[in-house]
Amino acid sequence: MQPEITTPHLIQIAVIFAALALAAIAYDRWITRLEAAGHHRGYVSLLVAAGCAGALLGGLSAVWPLGPVARCAALIVAAGFVPAGLPMILGSIRRHVNDRSAVEAELIAQAHEALR
Repeated sequence: MQPEITTPHLIQIAVIFAALALAAIAYDRWITRLEAAGHHRGYVSLLVAAGCAGALLGGLSAVWPLGPVARCAALIVAAGFVPAGLPMILGSIRRHVNDRSAVEAELIAQAHEALR
């Protein structure tokens, strides 16, 4: 049996999508402030993942009234983001830690050189 999409459901989807757009605008402004202060370094992948999670939650809430088959399909799509995004997130964190370690080692070397 196919789920029926009714006019009230289409209105609900439009409201959810409008809320997602407003949340994305607010999120972009927050990211802009983080970037201006330099606080985003090493966390871009996590910021992207959080934005994706918000969009996926919005999509799940849009299909929720359509029943268990639609919910299951939405959850399967959402679950697909884990194996697709986790290696990128872990790689980004690893690169950030390695970069910070290299900078720290360079600062320590400069301090030792200055003390000689």
